[in-house]
Amino acid sequence: METVENNEEFGRVAEDAILDDVDEDEQGGPTRTRDLRKEADEMRQCFTRYAFQAIGLCSLAFAGLFQLMFRQPAVGLFAFGLLPIILAICRLGTYKYAISNRAYGYEFYLERTRDVPAEFRGRWKPEYRGLSWEEAMHAWRVVQAILFEKICVKGHVWPDRIRSAWKIRKRRSVWFLPATEFEKSSNAKWFPSTYLRNLMVFLYIMALCAVAIMLLSAGEFMLIRKPPHAPEPAAQTEQAAVAGPKARQSSVVNGLVQHLAMGGARAQQSEAGVAQRPPAQGDFSAPLLLEPFDGLPGPAGAWASGVAALFSFLLISLRWWSDSVRCRMLRSELQSIPANALIWQATVIAHYTAVGKSRQYRLTTDQLLDIVSELRGKELKSAKSGNAEFYIAREQQKKSFDFQPDGLGLMGYSFWLSQEAASLAANALDIHGWIATRCKASP
Repeated sequence: METVENNEEFGRVAEDAILDDVDEDEQGGPTRTRDLRKEADEMRQCFTRYAFQAIGLCSLAFAGLFQLMFRQPAVGLFAFGLLPIILAICRLGTYKYAISNRAYGYEFYLERTRDVPAEFRGRWKPEYRGLSWEEAMHAWRVVQAILFEKICVKGHVWPDRIRSAWKIRKRRSVWFLPATEFEKSSNAKWFPSTYLRNLMVFLYIMALCAVAIMLLSAGEFMLIRKPPHAPEPAAQTEQAAVAGPKARQSSVVNGLVQHLAMGGARAQQSEAGVAQRPPAQGDFSAPLLLEPFDGLPGPAGAWASGVAALFSFLLISLRWWSDSVRCRMLRSELQSIPANALIWQATVIAHYTAVGKSRQYRLTTDQLLDIVSELRGKELKSAKSGNAEFYIAREQQKKSFDFQPDGLGLMGYSFWLSQEAASLAANALDIHGWIATRCKASP
């Protein structure tokens, strides 16, 4: 009796040692949870730093452009160059938060499975929590990818989004929409974090400010008038008399080319003999860099600024829709932290199930694919949905295969992992049931 009690005590001590090795370091070193939180926090801090740097840079640039624009309207067109920076940082933020939510989801999964009672474990073992990060990520890239394609509609132009038939379900809650799990059962509400959305709103306000600068530039171009008493050079007068009205129709284009070649209105005034006003101290109305644009014709400048503003507004609207859908998916849908925790649990179970089947059947991936390729019709469709084990076991009884020892479970692992991922995708709406089925006690 004492021996049995000692063995039970030894088993509990060994299990606690496994859990401590996974989550805690008695010497005070970094734990897995701390490492995950550190990586997740660094991703979010990186986006925050880039976002505030972009807001500060754009604010200074807009202040300078606004000061120069009323004296040189062409300066307003430079606001278009700030849009790629703003939009790229907004998209970068969604990727940073996706990585952050993935790490937080893995931490969530570790905490959820810390104290599983023995009678509810089935085939679940505490050692499953010790899966290394790289091996877990290898399985994640297969399981999460096929699950994402099953649940979401992927688009090249339009943003990835949840399929409408699943998003507006009225019969029951959906695990990848955490709000429905609360709202269907009670009056409780799900309030996700709004930090990412609010910061993206500020960035898009900066983008709209760039559009406003371009619209003001177009307005300033429309106010440009030709000096009433500016004499025209004799050469230009003779050319106009010879060319006739057809040349006057293209005066905008000719004027633009002429002023770019001559160096702007100052060169034209110098050629015409008009005295130039020396710039006063602090007068930055026509910097040396912008002198070629001094004489840009009003209609041409207004047209260019208007087209740039319209294109920018359409681009901002499309990207805002895409980023807002992506942000909502990160905050309260498939890529949220609670949903990622469930996907991580399913991923770990799929990994260990694939390892177990690899050791059981001892067939290479090529041999397994050869068996599946011989199937036809409904059998092939069933095998591609994650039910190939039945047909492989049947063929293994009929044929003699050259078995190779592989205690590591690497032989045929990719095939069995893809089978588990396909089986999970076929039960995408009932991930809890799939996990329970895979973790039930072996007969």
